Amino acid sequence: MVVLLERPGPGDPSFEDRAWHVALRSAAAEHGLAVAAFFLATADGVAALAPEEAQAPDDAPTADRPPTGPEPRIRPRWPRAVPTRRR
Repeated sequence: MVVLLERPGPGDPSFEDRAWHVALRSAAAEHGLAVAAFFLATADGVAALAPEEAQAPDDAPTADRPPTGPEPRIRPRWPRAVPTRRR
């Protein structure tokens, strides 16, 4: 299969782009599929990510090695519910 990841912003692969690359190649391999190519499309153009870039960095959290440090606090981004008046 060929994968094209499209996003706004600059063309340099971000941590998230590499995470998608790792996850998709891993999932494909688990199901007996081969990823022939992985492309990143941005405002700068389209670039191929090499298979070697699908390797997780040594300090990346994995199922066997959870992240270290305090758990980040996540604030919801959805709007708060606004009460409505019935007429």
